[in-house]
Amino acid sequence: MANEFAALAERFGVDVWEAIELANRHPRVAVLRPGPGVGGHCISVDPWFLVESAPEQTDLIRQARLVNDRQPGRVVARLEAALGGLRGKTIAALGLAYKADVDDLRESPALEVARRLAAAGATVRTYEPNAPTATAAGAQAVPSIEAALDGADAMILLVDHRGWAGLDPAGAAGMMRGRVVFDTRGILPRAAWGQAGFRLLVLGAGSPLSLQGGPSAAPRGAGEGQGGGRAADGTDSSTWSGSAPDPGGSEELPLKTPDA
Repeated sequence: MANEFAALAERFGVDVWEAIELANRHPRVAVLRPGPGVGGHCISVDPWFLVESAPEQTDLIRQARLVNDRQPGRVVARLEAALGGLRGKTIAALGLAYKADVDDLRESPALEVARRLAAAGATVRTYEPNAPTATAAGAQAVPSIEAALDGADAMILLVDHRGWAGLDPAGAAGMMRGRVVFDTRGILPRAAWGQAGFRLLVLGAGSPLSLQGGPSAAPRGAGEGQGGGRAADGTDSSTWSGSAPDPGGSEELPLKTPDA
């Protein structure tokens, strides 16, 4: 549900992270966090066995898996739109594990994102601190975040490993050629990265709708690359330039890696 919620948020100009935070204030609500997909050797695979064995009784399970299986493609498409194409671009892909702080890459959506980026013509440098030699098909494993960022046109954060919310945007700016960062886990402090000159895309953060012409015209202005919209203070919530509030309140730290 969280990943479909994120897609709707981008479509209708809502910040999914704020919406989930508000919803979860209810004592009986616990909406999960969206991301680039769902991995691991159980939840990403076993539901399909149920669908195959009892297709008439598993409409909801099948649809849930389809939503999550589409996530890597959605992530790649949004980064491609932000960069104006992927061919010839150098992209730092941070994290390959299927969840934070593990070395398990089985069925990881991060692997699929990196593979698709490379297949589209990008030079992809991957860094997974818990499996340093692992990489995706067509990509190159590097030994550190610094090696991944050096000369990169964009950075995509695919796993919310411990410590990565404190990556230093000023340090990244000194190493990268471009200024596009895509946070698929919603952990980077938005204001800090914007103030460092980055265009920060956040999965599930859509541009506020423009209501010019009445409510019936609003959907035409929704989402990045579709005209978008701006908040009352002039900020665009789908790409952050430093004037938007930092919902996470994360402290700036030097570039560092999580403990393996």
